[in-house]
Amino acid sequence: MAGTLVQDGKLLYEMGRLDEAEHKLKSAATNDPSNQAAYYYLKLIAEARYQNGARDREVMNKDKIVEMEKAWLPSTQREKLPTPNPKADVYIAAWTFTRCTRAPAATPSNPNSTVSS
Repeated sequence: MAGTLVQDGKLLYEMGRLDEAEHKLKSAATNDPSNQAAYYYLKLIAEARYQNGARDREVMNKDKIVEMEKAWLPSTQREKLPTPNPKADVYIAAWTFTRCTRAPAATPSNPNSTVSS
């Protein structure tokens, strides 16, 4: 019976169901105190819980660091500006194109002008 409980506990451990696995393995250890496999898997469960806790603490610490950085960084005025007009870029590009492609106006200071008087 202890061998079956150990096998069930091992399977539950591999599935990640640590609480159920621990219950089965403790039952196996009380039924057969000399069963080394039960103690081995109980130790693995304890290590897995420690690693899960360490991972959770690390994530929590990183989240706190990000929150602190956001609180310490001064907000820029750029973030407060309204969103620009998306059509403005088209108008500016068209205005720049027409301005750059026109022939120079006839002026007295421009003797190469093609406009005749």
